[in-house]
Amino acid sequence: MKQTKVKENERKHSEKALMSEKENFRNSLEMSPFGIEILKLNGDLLFVNRKMLEIWGYESLEDLKQIPLSQRFVPESIQTIRDLKKRSQQGQIPEQCGMSIICKDGQIRDLHAYTGFVVWNGEQCAQVFFEDITGRNRAETRLTEEQNNFYQSIAKSPVIL
Repeated sequence: MKQTKVKENERKHSEKALMSEKENFRNSLEMSPFGIEILKLNGDLLFVNRKMLEIWGYESLEDLKQIPLSQRFVPESIQTIRDLKKRSQQGQIPEQCGMSIICKDGQIRDLHAYTGFVVWNGEQCAQVFFEDITGRNRAETRLTEEQNNFYQSIAKSPVIL
């Protein structure tokens, strides 16, 4: 009887530890500063975290899945996705790539994607971490324009420096 009680306590402790581990894992995905997507190798979207929904501007995975791929990505990125899909089905996937998305409000956002494989519900899938680099790209563009303006003004200056 005492041994049964000990085993029951061990089982309860193990269940509690497993639940805590699952909650920690789920929180690490949901609260990540990166947008995260899990996709089947055929391209079907299985999971997106809160940050990714925020980047896209949608409320739920179901809302996002209602929008055709051609309306979610700029044409160049659709080709990148086709290439990624083909390569992932061959067991190859690049570690990083860039793409641009069309958000719900029509805004274009530039993303840097970090890709890899993960087993999800017992099936090999693609896992993609997205970093929104739109602000950085815009700042770099403005800086380049300012530098060009500066160099042009120097070139046109009658004063020799």
